[in-house]
Amino acid sequence: MNKRMLIAVLVIALILTSCSRIDTAQSPTREPLTSDITSQAEWVSHAKTVNELMWESNLVVMARVSGAPVTRVLRHELPVWDENNKIVGSTVSETLFSDTVFEIIKTYHGKSRLNITVMQTGGFDPTISKSVEEIADDSLYKVGEEYILFLVDISGDKVHAPDRELYRTVNPFGRYKVDGEKVFSYGQNPTSDTLSFVSTASELESQIEQTIGAMTVEYLKNKLGQLGVPVNQIVVLQDSPLEIEVTIQSLSTNEKFAPDDFVNIHMVVRESVFASDKGYPINGLSKIVVNMEGKQINKGWIKIEPESMYRRLAPSQLTETSTANLLNKKLAEYGMSKINGKILALDESQALDLYLPNLSKEETNLTMLSIKDSLGILTEDMNSQGAGISFVKLRITNESGETLLNFLSDWQFSTEGWWVADGINIDSWLPFIPAPVP
Repeated sequence: MNKRMLIAVLVIALILTSCSRIDTAQSPTREPLTSDITSQAEWVSHAKTVNELMWESNLVVMARVSGAPVTRVLRHELPVWDENNKIVGSTVSETLFSDTVFEIIKTYHGKSRLNITVMQTGGFDPTISKSVEEIADDSLYKVGEEYILFLVDISGDKVHAPDRELYRTVNPFGRYKVDGEKVFSYGQNPTSDTLSFVSTASELESQIEQTIGAMTVEYLKNKLGQLGVPVNQIVVLQDSPLEIEVTIQSLSTNEKFAPDDFVNIHMVVRESVFASDKGYPINGLSKIVVNMEGKQINKGWIKIEPESMYRRLAPSQLTETSTANLLNKKLAEYGMSKINGKILALDESQALDLYLPNLSKEETNLTMLSIKDSLGILTEDMNSQGAGISFVKLRITNESGETLLNFLSDWQFSTEGWWVADGINIDSWLPFIPAPVP
């Protein structure tokens, strides 16, 4: 019997550990627990400061409990061993979990939504016990309470959320109860002198906003790096509303744009818009281009408004390899077999990166119009087969490898741009915004 109970306790401990994390905040007053059974748990996350919590969170919100916790029971059949380490039977471990619906008051980080469901260990099931079961530093939520929550998205979890959206707190430190202007975390140790004290909601929000700025900078550095955009630096100009400045390194040796500069500027805008849509709340973007001498050759500012800046396209249904095979097939069908192409894999869509070498200026001027017409039809054709192409880049070079034309058409953003060498007439290309296939 002792062994059986030990096994059950160990399994429950593992489950609890896999379902929560911890953080800090000071609690001048702590509500008394109302449960009859209080358990202790060791949390997977050891995040304590607001900065640490933010980096482990997918969603950070101020929210109000709109419904009482709904308890469910997770049952595991466990083997029982005897003194000789032989399995002599089995026992069933039963663990209570509760799901609570919150109404979102304010979203600090992550995608905005009206309501969310948050899971925690513990609950009440009269078929198992007459007592309410709770974790000491993660008591069950009560209707009407307001919190600032640092949450991990566990939607799709095979055990807890195979076909639904579900969140859990990073740990008790990521659960700040709001009482007027005062806040305290359920993970706070009032006797600790190593933790930063957060006593008001405005102080907590200020720390959240500062960390969001740093997270946004890191996110954009990674995304733009993956796309090959030569970024010198990204800095936060203002925490709230968030404004950032991105400096792009040009290959220009004078005050004129190099062939790739306009593409890089567009990629910075594009990824900043997507970042804002994913919960990195960029409100304004400053774009700077510097030449090889470090001299500024271009500067601009744009307000980031995702809802009005781009169209949502159906996600690509093809793999990168399948799209590449389809591209080669279509280039041949549309008489453009001399064009080399590769696929750029984006988050949900794909892009065409095309290259036509060894043309003279005269050939380029004669060829451009037919390429434009065929390229639009080709892209629509590929999208009708699930390719999910959101933009096209085309570079034409001469026999020496010098760029004659660099062209981009992004119909998701209804934007096009180009760089041409002297002697190239771009007029025959305009306008060129192919319509995407839904």
